[in-house]
Amino acid sequence: MFQQSSKQYYILVFLLFISVLYGFQKHVEVNKQQDFLEPHLKEMVGNLQSETNTISSIMQRLMSEKEIPYAQWVQLKNGFNYIEDTSYEIEKLAKAIYPRHSDGLQFATKTSASLIAEELRYIEETLLEEDMDRLDTVAFPTEVEATLVRIHDTAAGWSEATNPFIGLPSNLLSRTGWVDMLKEMEDDSIAYQGDYGS
Repeated sequence: MFQQSSKQYYILVFLLFISVLYGFQKHVEVNKQQDFLEPHLKEMVGNLQSETNTISSIMQRLMSEKEIPYAQWVQLKNGFNYIEDTSYEIEKLAKAIYPRHSDGLQFATKTSASLIAEELRYIEETLLEEDMDRLDTVAFPTEVEATLVRIHDTAAGWSEATNPFIGLPSNLLSRTGWVDMLKEMEDDSIAYQGDYGS
């Protein structure tokens, strides 16, 4: 009987050692994943913040002056395409890392950015001259003002949502503020989609 207890004791110690070793390996693996994802997430959130501020200021200028240089028009179109792609990638990360906290995110920002880019392409095809130079000025007639106001309001909301992320914290991945940022952006995106086509 004593030898069986001794065998059981050694098996238990062995299993406990294997469990500790497995747990340590998982801990190291999670740390490696976080070390990889943290700078990637910081870069994406920082670039998203920069892009939303840029398009918001271009839209503000467009609304006040009713014209912008063609180079800024191109930057505006590219900015919305970038927001479409980046918001999608960040939202996928949010759903993978914080599924409960990101519950309700529906990729609305990606969709709205895509719709805005389409509206800008339509405006360019119907109202702008072909082969414009970067320094040419793009003036907008009053018939597209309602569209531009909706785009401006959405861009301003996105910029406001991303502004708290100037000077990103070092442990961004372990906080949920960036998921809340996506939710705020999504509110403005859903509002844009509600007014889309009107």
